[in-house]
Order: sequence, then C-alpha cells, then structure tokens
Amino acid sequence: MKKAIMLAIVLVTAGCSDNSIPGDVIPPEKMKMIVYDLLRADEAAIRVKLDSSINTYTNRTLVMYNNVFAVHKISRDEFYKSYKYYEEHPDLNKALMDSVSTFANREKMNQYNRPPIKTDSLRKKVHLPK
Repeated sequence: MKKAIMLAIVLVTAGCSDNSIPGDVIPPEKMKMIVYDLLRADEAAIRVKLDSSINTYTNRTLVMYNNVFAVHKISRDEFYKSYKYYEEHPDLNKALMDSVSTFANREKMNQYNRPPIKTDSLRKKVHLPK
C-alpha cells in the first residue's frame, strides 16, 4: 500500500512539473522580445507629447502596442493568450520576466559602452563623389 501511494505521488509530481509549452503559445525567446518591446512602447507613450491625433495616454499606448504586435507579426489575441499561459505557470513566468530584465539591463549597458559619435562641427560640407 505504501509503495502504491509513493508511486502515485511520484507520478503526480512528475506530471505537474512538465514545462513543455503548447504549440499555440509564443515561445519564451520570442515572448521575451515582445514583452521588452511592449515595455519600451509603454515608456515611450508616457514621454510622447499630446497631439490632436492621439490625445490620451491610453490611445497612445494602444497604437504603440499594435505597432509592436505588427513588428513581431502576431495578433493581440495571440499575445494575450500566451501571456495568460505564462501567468498560469509561475515558474515559466519567472524565467520569462528574469530574461526580460537581464536583456533590458544588457541593452542599457551596451548603450553606455558605445563609443560616442564624433562629428566635426567645423566641417559642414558634404563631399559628393565625382
């Protein structure tokens, strides 16, 4: 009897720890880039000045989010379905968010480590090939 209970516990535990992602869910590496771009779009929406065509933060955010979805060739529904899947699997969600954070930090450091663009303010001539 003890062996049967132990076997059942092992099988249930092994079954619950399956981290395979269904085919209709966006893979973690692609999801990382989408989430990163959405965070950047959200930040940009805050910084954009109001104009007549996109006059509220919510409208600006929606426009920018739709641009991110278009760049990554996914629909809004595909993203939110995948996002819900990751939220329902805390271990995968943590790994995803950790990788987004690591990627963002690496990008920030790369920006600071780039050599400055040197311009010669005294030479404003444009030399065209002959």
